[in-house]
Amino acid sequence: MKKIFLLAAFCVAFSLILVGCSCNKDSGVTPPTGEQNQNQNQASKSDDGVFSYALSQDGEYYVVTGLLVTDAQAVCVPDMFGGKKIKAIGEGAFESNQALKGIIFEAALDNIGKGAFQNCKSLTTITFNNGVCTIGEGAFEGCISIKKITLPDNLNTIGIGAFSGCTSLKEITVPDGAVNVGERAFENCTALTTLNLSKTVEKVGAKAFYGCSSLNSVNIFSTSIEINETAFEGCQVKKINVPMCCIGAFDMKHLINVTIRDGEVIKKGTFSGSEDMVALTLPSSIKKIETEAFVNAKIISIEFSSNIKEIENGAFKGCTINSLKTDIEILREMFLDTTIFMLDISYAQKEFLSKDLGIEALVLRDANDFDGDIDVGPLEILALYFENGEFDELVVENQVQMLSIHGNFSAESLYVYENAKVLEILGSEVFIKEFTSQNAELVRATVPSSVASILPPTIGNVVITDQE
Repeated sequence: MKKIFLLAAFCVAFSLILVGCSCNKDSGVTPPTGEQNQNQNQASKSDDGVFSYALSQDGEYYVVTGLLVTDAQAVCVPDMFGGKKIKAIGEGAFESNQALKGIIFEAALDNIGKGAFQNCKSLTTITFNNGVCTIGEGAFEGCISIKKITLPDNLNTIGIGAFSGCTSLKEITVPDGAVNVGERAFENCTALTTLNLSKTVEKVGAKAFYGCSSLNSVNIFSTSIEINETAFEGCQVKKINVPMCCIGAFDMKHLINVTIRDGEVIKKGTFSGSEDMVALTLPSSIKKIETEAFVNAKIISIEFSSNIKEIENGAFKGCTINSLKTDIEILREMFLDTTIFMLDISYAQKEFLSKDLGIEALVLRDANDFDGDIDVGPLEILALYFENGEFDELVVENQVQMLSIHGNFSAESLYVYENAKVLEILGSEVFIKEFTSQNAELVRATVPSSVASILPPTIGNVVITDQE
């Protein structure tokens, strides 16, 4: 029963409702430095049996200067002492305490001082009051047992090396209100996998996340942010969701999934050197792509909006794109020295196609006016998308290994040239009266039952799409 009571008491202690406060980020409240503490009048120093305190120089508030119960595993910093607010944790106040595992800040703190919890290696749980405005230099440096931190909403500044070497920290969200992330703030947090920077963050210092070797995903919601070019040095970030101004902070060769949320220009060299990018999502606000913006890049999937008005020559020089979807007017010259495996465009853009592109798969949307001949070489895949298309003859003259037709359409006859091996017709309302092929050797077909009845009997594998 005693064990149950103690456990319940511990849980209650860690579920205290924290008192909110309206911390003024410009209040200038600063915890006394070691030298200032020595100069304090001895009469201003007090304790409550748990913590020791020092009265601020102006006599307006108290600063926590140490923990008297050195073997305590869980403590709560109160809001008041001696009739005055507790507003700061002093420099080195809890430094190298190896017993402390959890701490709650009931106090509406303005500042956690330099090295306040440095090398508290057993510390796992920190509960902040929303009044904490500044986490000072090295405040939690070397706290190797912290796995997750929910930073206070009213936080303004994360100081130099504040969480450096917190090797168990896996996730961090820098909340709205925070403005500055200092140099080396999260340096060598080797377990960190996910980072979220709020829309209020304006500056990320040099090597802020240096050596965070497990960092996989970064989301930056600020649109006007200055990130030092070394902020993510030594990281292998694979997934980012960031504004255009931040893209240069990441090592392009490691990125796999990239979402850019704003910006009007993709500048020279922006995506140069990307090697394994699976998906690149660009905003509709992009209007211009500069020369060599994608030079020698390898990208699996990319989509351009119709708002792009200018693409400079050589923008995609040496680039390899597996799948490109676009509604812009493609110019042949734009893709010189570019390899595109699959191109997804509207049928109205077919005049910009060229055999020089070396396309292997072509998707034509809005193809109701399809006339059979497309200026491309032999294709592995041709996909046509109709919306209630009507044809006397639907003729596919290109050499196509797989013909995939989507949507509803009707045709007196469907004529397929040689080399066709696979036929797909995926639509709920399809009518074809006659099927003809010139030396086509179809081996597989996926079609509605109305089409299956007119296919040659030599097709060995026929899947009926509307058959239960």
